[in-house]
Amino acid sequence: MQAIVAYMNSLPPAKSQLPRTSITFPTSMWIKGLPSPVYRVPPVDPDGGEAYGDYLTRIAACESCHTPLKGFQPDLSLRFAGGRDLDAFFGVVTVANITPDEGSGIGGWNYLQFEKRMRDYQNYRGNPPA
Repeated sequence: MQAIVAYMNSLPPAKSQLPRTSITFPTSMWIKGLPSPVYRVPPVDPDGGEAYGDYLTRIAACESCHTPLKGFQPDLSLRFAGGRDLDAFFGVVTVANITPDEGSGIGGWNYLQFEKRMRDYQNYRGNPPA
């Protein structure tokens, strides 16, 4: 995140007249029901182990794909269990189970296997890596 902010701050300022935002019903009602903004987010220690991992999975929105839905809501009893089918331009992808289950998840993986999988997906085009 710091790298993104540093990059954005390196760009020249661009003045732009934007139209006033207009949010229509029902979205306007949903926004009014949301909690107040957070004014200060405490820093997360990159050496914080599980807490930092939790933070990273939240900012990367891993749950949005890797957690199945029950109706229109995530089924938190199956958090990160995969199984959702996502339509992509190259076909349907069934999302992987990324829980520590040794049979269907990544519980038997070591760090190098996990790192390789992340790198395999870094720049792919077309069909995802196996």
